[in-house]
Amino acid sequence: MEVLNLCHEEPSMEEPQSEATLKLGLLHYKPGPKHSIKHAGDYLATHFSLIRHGEKKNSRQIDLARVNLGIVRAN
Repeated sequence: MEVLNLCHEEPSMEEPQSEATLKLGLLHYKPGPKHSIKHAGDYLATHFSLIRHGEKKNSRQIDLARVNLGIVRAN
């Protein structure tokens, strides 16, 4: 969580913020003590938005982010 707070303050930290939201979303999606579909969806939606609107747009990354978000929302 601290990484997200630090990254949010610096525009040049968009890529680490995107990576952090992806990892947190996947962590909350996996079964275990941190399992929460709501939190996973929130983090993955943020990740998708960052990837889609970021400076370094990559269609493969956008597609993967869309798939991850779709899977979580389907559950």
